[in-house]
Amino acid sequence: MPEVMSSNNIENHLREFVSSSDIEQYNSWLPTEVELENYNSELERKFKVEGYSTPLIIDVVNVGSTKANNLYIDITFPDSVLVYKNDRDFSEPNNPFPPDPIDKARALYQEKKEEALRRLNPLDSLHRTLSMNDNFSALSMAQHLGGNIQHITPINQNWWTRLNENKLTIKVNSLLHTREISFDDEYMIVPLTLGCHVIEAVIICEEYEDIKTQVIEMKV
Repeated sequence: MPEVMSSNNIENHLREFVSSSDIEQYNSWLPTEVELENYNSELERKFKVEGYSTPLIIDVVNVGSTKANNLYIDITFPDSVLVYKNDRDFSEPNNPFPPDPIDKARALYQEKKEEALRRLNPLDSLHRTLSMNDNFSALSMAQHLGGNIQHITPINQNWWTRLNENKLTIKVNSLLHTREISFDDEYMIVPLTLGCHVIEAVIICEEYEDIKTQVIEMKV
């Protein structure tokens, strides 16, 4: 469990910047054990996504003697496997800890020291102001240039894919016999736990009298 703060934790030179209400508010906003476990779980998930993700490669092959029409493939992944679009951004989970009043006190203490130095050297303050203005100008230009770049989504009339939570659907309008289509640049896959992961694929097309089901085992 997170440690409760008291005035004894505060160094003498910082005490003028931390009030008793600051300490009380910090302690009242400390996360519960469940919230902390969820946060750590999300951090671990992000670590695995960034370190162990690989492209999901699916080859759809027509090994029959006739053309396959209106082919649907539903691939269901277990909860222990994460599949996501390769342009998805995994941001840091929200830190459940409240702002630390001691960190704030250190920043205020540092500002107080710097203010005292600026009074002794006014030219240094002018240099800081000019440098800050230069940074804002560069940032503004970068944002303006980036805003002109448009994202172009390719369109394919013969097939499409859709990912809904842990189920990936592939639709192919037609596929000649002995031909194949590879899907290798849209999705990433990462196992979240060790062990054997069971993936189920359900295949439907006009030429099949019954639904075909295939089970794939992925061992990690």
